[in-house]
Amino acid sequence: MRAKLFLMLVAMVALASNLILTSCGGGNNGPPPPPAPTASISASPTSMAIGQTTKLTWACTNSSSASASGDWSGAKATSGSENVTPASAGTKTYTLSCSGAGGTASASASVTVTAPPQVTVTPASATVQTGKTQQFTVNMDANWFVNDIQSGNSTLGTIDISGLYTTPLLPPNPATVTVKACSRSDETNCATASVTIVAGPGSFAWLNFYAPEGGTAAGKLAAVAGNGNVVAGVEVTPAGDTDPHAALVTYGQDGSMLGIWTDPDHSSFTSGASIPTPPTAMTYDPVSGNVFAVGYAGDSVNPDAHAALILAMSPSDPTNVVLLKTFQLEGMRTEARAIAVKDGKIYLAVQSAFKVCNQLGCTGNWVVVTDMQGNIVLKFGVGNEDDAFYDGFRSSISGMYVFGDHLWVVGDNINTNYNGITGYYFQKWSLTGQLGSINGNMSNSFGAKVAEDSVGNVFVVGTDQFGNPDQECFFADKHDSTSDDIVVFAPHWCGDNSGTVSVNIARNFFLNPVSGITVVGSLSKLGGTDRNSTDAGAISWDVNGNLLWKNRWSSIPIGSVSSWNGAAPAETGSIVLAGSGSDNRTDCQSLFCGTAVTGMWLLPQ
Repeated sequence: MRAKLFLMLVAMVALASNLILTSCGGGNNGPPPPPAPTASISASPTSMAIGQTTKLTWACTNSSSASASGDWSGAKATSGSENVTPASAGTKTYTLSCSGAGGTASASASVTVTAPPQVTVTPASATVQTGKTQQFTVNMDANWFVNDIQSGNSTLGTIDISGLYTTPLLPPNPATVTVKACSRSDETNCATASVTIVAGPGSFAWLNFYAPEGGTAAGKLAAVAGNGNVVAGVEVTPAGDTDPHAALVTYGQDGSMLGIWTDPDHSSFTSGASIPTPPTAMTYDPVSGNVFAVGYAGDSVNPDAHAALILAMSPSDPTNVVLLKTFQLEGMRTEARAIAVKDGKIYLAVQSAFKVCNQLGCTGNWVVVTDMQGNIVLKFGVGNEDDAFYDGFRSSISGMYVFGDHLWVVGDNINTNYNGITGYYFQKWSLTGQLGSINGNMSNSFGAKVAEDSVGNVFVVGTDQFGNPDQECFFADKHDSTSDDIVVFAPHWCGDNSGTVSVNIARNFFLNPVSGITVVGSLSKLGGTDRNSTDAGAISWDVNGNLLWKNRWSSIPIGSVSSWNGAAPAETGSIVLAGSGSDNRTDCQSLFCGTAVTGMWLLPQ
């Protein structure tokens, strides 16, 4: 019995021990699990503008690696800092993920990015006259540019740090430029405005220059074609040559050079007519659409071989001539001085060594009429020699004007007894050679030109010496329409000069209902003592002799000019001028400065 109780007691103790061991976790369990990771990130500052920088600072615990996502990316150290510069506006989120044996943790920092103020320029556009200013304003500190050139230049206009834009003295080509302001803190933050530069009254719409390489040139005449192109008659002396040649230079309405015709190798001439010399007169014929020029072909070696020259060129083909014709009267020296085209005929005022004797005496002044190919169909002697006015006088034709059923010729009366020019003659003739009237002015004038207005008034323009070769002035005589030998008025202009030498020579003129009588030429410099030191000048009177405007060009926007030798009316309110000057490559102190100058000038108001 006792043994049985003992065994039962041992079994119960074993069972209790086993229960105790099981409840206490004993047995075969491993080590404890790893700790979980943590992540932290911050940004400073948390609010900023585009282009500024924020600093991100982060740290991971219980981690072996880190990576970025959101508005940044890539693997990162488990702790560190980094500067970031947001490129756009908005809320930027920078997320950090930390990974370790105990898992993954993440944290984020947010930054608010605002766009900086955009540069604005006012006004957004402007039209400004040459030589004037336009104030632009900007909403922040900025640097200024004209066509991407900081501060601009003399060709495009200049702009200062305050935004004050000054136009150039001549419209650029193209005439619209771009003014730009860029933030000094962000050069990519810019705004622009457009400026259109226009010529104002009393200024040039365009200027251009021409001279052959190594040679010289002088503008002599100008004509405006129906398409608006300008053809300048130019005296050209090629390098190494002593005799001047003719050239026709064509410009577009904007002043761009379209082409040049010249004959430097003399290939167009045969039988004694060697080279085309500078044109003495030009005209545009709206029927044929051609510009005609006259002068003579020849050189200084053999003047007896001079032959009258007719040129015609289409402004649409500026490197070729459609007509080139030379002729002599009876094989003797012949030079063309003026031209008109009417009803399919070309009328030329010609000076020739060949003389004809008629009711005026014996004269070498001629009107020659040709067809449109330059073939002579009629000629008749005009002017006077020998005893037409007084003993010892002869004449030299200088101008002609065809109007309606008649024409006028004008020329210098030369006193051979005193070896000087003493006045002008002018005569009215029918288109078939019948004399209408003969008149003269015996003042000390020379270089006369003539024109008639729509009511029959006749205007003779030239240079008057007033008996003193050092005091010469422009003059314009108006002869009454009912009695052409009566001078209604005779305004003069002596260049407003009080110098001891005031030599003011009228080179050319035109009559226009809008701009009146416009006379161009050269003026002695103010207070001058040198006959050869000149400015260019022009003056306009209305048909009643009242002054409309006058101008002396002691300087021009580019280069310089010493004489306007030709002029022509252009579009309303402007004229084309051709003269002698310099493009700043040569000195310009005389009438032969080395460069032909052509420009369109807007009349003053």
